Amino acid sequence: MEGPNSSLRFATQRKEFTCTFQAQPNQDPCHKSFTRVFNLERHVQRQHGIAGFRYSSAVDAVAQSGMPQVGRSPEYPQRQGHPPDNVASDLAHGRHLLHGFGMRTDGADLPSDGSTGFELKTHLEQYLSEPDLRTDPSSVASPSDGSGEEASLYPIEPDVWAVADTGSLGGSEPRIRDGNTSGSSQEVGSRKRCGSFDAGDYVENYNRISKARRLDSVPRYLVKSSTTRQGNPQVKALEWLGAPAKRLFDDTYGAMLSRWGVPREHTGTCVLVPEAWSSLEPTLLMSLFSSANCPTTDLARLSYRHSDHTSTFARALAWFQKSTRRGIDLDNFLGCGPFKPMDASHLCHHSHCIVHIEYEGAHINQDRRRCLEAARAMRTNKTVIPAQCDQHQPPCLLQHASLTTLEAYCIQFAVLAKAKQVPAKQVSRPQRHRYSTFESRLPCSADLTAISVESSELRPNNDFTTVRRKPDLLCSYCNRIKAFKTVTGLWSHIFHKHSDVDDASRLTEMRRLGVLWREYLIDYYPHNVNEGNITIRRLYELQKDDVSWDAVIAWKLRGG
Repeated sequence: MEGPNSSLRFATQRKEFTCTFQAQPNQDPCHKSFTRVFNLERHVQRQHGIAGFRYSSAVDAVAQSGMPQVGRSPEYPQRQGHPPDNVASDLAHGRHLLHGFGMRTDGADLPSDGSTGFELKTHLEQYLSEPDLRTDPSSVASPSDGSGEEASLYPIEPDVWAVADTGSLGGSEPRIRDGNTSGSSQEVGSRKRCGSFDAGDYVENYNRISKARRLDSVPRYLVKSSTTRQGNPQVKALEWLGAPAKRLFDDTYGAMLSRWGVPREHTGTCVLVPEAWSSLEPTLLMSLFSSANCPTTDLARLSYRHSDHTSTFARALAWFQKSTRRGIDLDNFLGCGPFKPMDASHLCHHSHCIVHIEYEGAHINQDRRRCLEAARAMRTNKTVIPAQCDQHQPPCLLQHASLTTLEAYCIQFAVLAKAKQVPAKQVSRPQRHRYSTFESRLPCSADLTAISVESSELRPNNDFTTVRRKPDLLCSYCNRIKAFKTVTGLWSHIFHKHSDVDDASRLTEMRRLGVLWREYLIDYYPHNVNEGNITIRRLYELQKDDVSWDAVIAWKLRGG
């Protein structure tokens, strides 16, 4: 069932259009053929007196479809999509035929003479005089009772639908049984069925299919599969859709900001955390920080891993900002499907910031660069810098964007010192500074009023205390602050990145780091300290007095 005229759409491959109407009653059809539809329509209108006739492929199938011809009794044909011998389904079919002939459903276009059009009106007027079955399911056609009277329509109550209990369903005529008379019937929800036809189902199916035709189809595209579940494959990052994943991220995010002395709602200043700083305490970083070892913008960004997927922390923050996400959103988040790519935009234009994040289209993220250049130009020209731009929504933070990376880090450590109530570390102005003023503390000397923090917002203590405190794994050979989460990663870094250092010094440093890591494992993971772990075997090997650099080479550490 595809629509009101679906029963008229007979496939034809004939190149000619033949008229099957009778010129006079009890005569054969004229069988005149035409090469154009226009000629056929004009012929039927003039020769057969059917005004307003419009061609349909059903015209050539009138005789085969079972419609009544002159001198024959009416028949109810079996059609695809309708139950056999079903008078109720022929009600809708009769209306469909009138649509196919280009006539009005009220019968006004039908002639009153003895032509085929008159016969068509005679045998279909029973359908036209009552409400449409599709809009009034409580009406059904009753078959002739043998008295010679034509079948008519009359309303019935839904609780008296019934079917004759003799003969097969396809060969018996549906009829109405009185509600008090016992007989076989089928309950369908709150309706009863008459034979295999249910008026309510007819309306529901018609409305559902009609609505479905107006909707877009689900797009087909490849999705990423999880690589950690070989025995039980599933879509990658499926756990990112659940509420537990959001709660876990919210706790991690709150703990990180609390370590830096600000709450989750803080937006006055930036909080910049590169990947190399992720495992270090902020107070330790403040003591080590200087203009010489300030992270650059090309340094690796902070990452976040949950389940079988790893992304940047900013992108994860943008994803979990919304409580509910759809599966199609997850596919787009992973870069699958024919959709516009989405980015985690930094409204402050500092790539290591984990505060001012917005999840938006990649094209909008790229367009924001114009605001960054405008903010820098205004500060260079010593003009008033507005707090926000008027080009994007949410707007870019122009005053934050005008700060250099070093200035943003200095202000961040000044806020941390104020929160922890310790003296702030003074950072000297670098020689190659692009602006006339150097901002390293609050309040700013220039008219940057949007960069501020209230004392009531600060968190003196860490609200999210952790029981398991990992040792600070810092590389002592790097000029910049570079920390690692595992001792194996730091070993590999020293082995591959600092080959200019003599082997004896590197071996001594690796043994020192091994002692720190071993004490940490014994204190917090005593049940995991066994020689079956490859890291544990290397720790025991480094404790031996006769250990040499050749033993480290035999480990075949991967590139660090």
